[in-house]
Amino acid sequence: MEQAYLYFLRRTPQWFKISPALLLTGLLFFQATFSYAQWTRKADALRKRSECPSVLYKNKIYIFGGFGEYPNFEPASEVYDPAANKWTLRASFPSGKAVSHQGIVLVDDKIWHIGGRARDTNGPVTSQVIIYDITNNRWLNGPQLKDPATGSALPLGGGGAALIGRTIHVFGGFAPTICVDQSKYHLTLDVDKWLANPSSTKWENKSAPMPIPRNHFSTVVLGGKIYAIGGQYRHDCDATEQVYVHSYNPVTNAWTRLTNLPAPRSHAEMGTFPVDGKIYMVGGQGPGNAGQNTVFVLNPDANNGLGSWTNATQFKLPSNYFGMSGKVVGTKLIISHGALNGSVSNERRETYSASFTRNTSYKFGFVAKCLSKAVNSNTKTTIKNLLYTIEGQKTYSLSSNASWLKISKNATGLAVPTGVDMEAIIDATNLAKGSYSATITVRGTGTGTTFTSASFCVTVTVGGGSTTGQRIISYTLVNADTDKDIQTISNGAIVNLANFSTKNLNIRANTNPSTVGSVKLVLSGAQSQNRIENGAPYALFGENNGNYTAWVPRLGSYSLQATPYSGASGSGTAGTSLTITFKVTNSSGSQPLSATQAQASRKVTGTGNLVAPEKQQLELQVYPNPTAGSVLQVQVRGYTSQETVNITLHDVLGRIVQSKTLNADVNGAGKIEIQVVGFKRGYYIISAQGVSGRKQMKVLVE
Repeated sequence: MEQAYLYFLRRTPQWFKISPALLLTGLLFFQATFSYAQWTRKADALRKRSECPSVLYKNKIYIFGGFGEYPNFEPASEVYDPAANKWTLRASFPSGKAVSHQGIVLVDDKIWHIGGRARDTNGPVTSQVIIYDITNNRWLNGPQLKDPATGSALPLGGGGAALIGRTIHVFGGFAPTICVDQSKYHLTLDVDKWLANPSSTKWENKSAPMPIPRNHFSTVVLGGKIYAIGGQYRHDCDATEQVYVHSYNPVTNAWTRLTNLPAPRSHAEMGTFPVDGKIYMVGGQGPGNAGQNTVFVLNPDANNGLGSWTNATQFKLPSNYFGMSGKVVGTKLIISHGALNGSVSNERRETYSASFTRNTSYKFGFVAKCLSKAVNSNTKTTIKNLLYTIEGQKTYSLSSNASWLKISKNATGLAVPTGVDMEAIIDATNLAKGSYSATITVRGTGTGTTFTSASFCVTVTVGGGSTTGQRIISYTLVNADTDKDIQTISNGAIVNLANFSTKNLNIRANTNPSTVGSVKLVLSGAQSQNRIENGAPYALFGENNGNYTAWVPRLGSYSLQATPYSGASGSGTAGTSLTITFKVTNSSGSQPLSATQAQASRKVTGTGNLVAPEKQQLELQVYPNPTAGSVLQVQVRGYTSQETVNITLHDVLGRIVQSKTLNADVNGAGKIEIQVVGFKRGYYIISAQGVSGRKQMKVLVE
């Protein structure tokens, strides 16, 4: 810049000489105009802030909280009207309830603020839920976050929150320790049930948790799925930014890992949004706490549904920002606030606008493209799916092309991008054995924009109503604290309580088909239990709406038999039962062989002399390998029946970084998970050590 000024002085007549300060200002102006011509400066916001949640509602952008003078909160709320280019203050957080790091969800004309950190940036995590009423410009109390297993308050912050259908999902983040990213909770709440009966409607924890625990990731709903993008590990303890991207399917209750971000990003929650079938991420924090000037774009449909990323260089930001707001309103991309150049003490209130070319696809869609069901003749069963729009909203009507398939929930209504829960009943009352197929179609109704219709297929296999159509296929051990499955219990299994985080258990009988008239369960041995379950899940010790009753098993041997019946309370025709035996132990060490096991472990020669057994071929399998740093699945084979095997993970210096114990089954095989979340990149050594010997192999954490 100085050389440019000197050159200008040498080439300019004396009468045209201007001051260095004025010239420098002019040069900077032209440089800014040339570099960032895509951005137009708009009216400044009324409060400077960063890490401020923002919501788009009826073409206006609502901004809440964030840090005004770091580390202090900015309690005021404000709204930006792009049409008028005007910012207006709205009701501040209620006294003592200002938060940051909260999940935020728009439900109708209400904005839910879920969990977060209270007091200031160094404050504790909170279980508070408060709701901002846009129409009436007031704050309301929401349902406090509670652990469904204990009923205790559940502080949770830095996670994701999203609305799918009429259910709020809360997942990821830290709870309650800020340095530990949680993978135990994926809470859900039925909004309509809570509105109708707030005192008896509780948060549930029955959905699959996010696979790679992290915080400060961006959360978006698009195409009826939830997307969790980027984020960081260990917020207050040497945090590191991540590139992971996952989507959650609410119909299958399953997460899918998608294509990584082009570069690690966090602190872009308020600048990540869906528009026209794609997801945009504005700015954010990269490695070394550095602010960014990039706008990344995800096309979810590319790469066979795993998505692909591009860098939208046409929207290069005026400076490097993290924690800024970004939204598309009409044909304008509007950005505001954020911290400049990665400095937490340089919060801003500038607002910019850039032209945004729209490519809107007005169409309906269903999350599940096809659903299959096996049913008995003379029975009825319900299937569920989620209807959505890619952009905008539209009144609709659902229809079925088969008389045995009838829409039973939300046959008509208003379709929206966050989805509409729909249900249909398969009525096999008059269907003979065989396979049937049908289609459910959605079409737009009323006036206005035309939406492209969509369909999904339903395939039904009808079996008989006799014993061949109903059977017990397996048993599952359940954690009664979390209502999550632990493992399948096979015949001869060893249930070692030392391997579990709780002794509050239950056992579920699994049937084919998934719904039968009733199931009779009989347990004998160290404890006895007789129970008839008339509805799924068929739990040995009972359950209430999926909340399993706790059973603390005594140590010893057991026999369990379950029988399905076509009628309620054990009436009608009995199906095929399943009987297993299993043993409950509580040991973290090696178990000595019994006399019978010792005898079985030796061979007898022709003269009757005992000889040492042949050496078994031990196997150790670990996958995925390499791993991106999540969970390792470890399998062993070739050990003796019910042998204790110690699984140990060492770093390259020989230090133990993870250690677990598994008990091989009656066939000498076993499987266990090892967490490697947040591990440094590099090679590790995993070993399996038992009485039978030792196997080890290298594992690469990328």
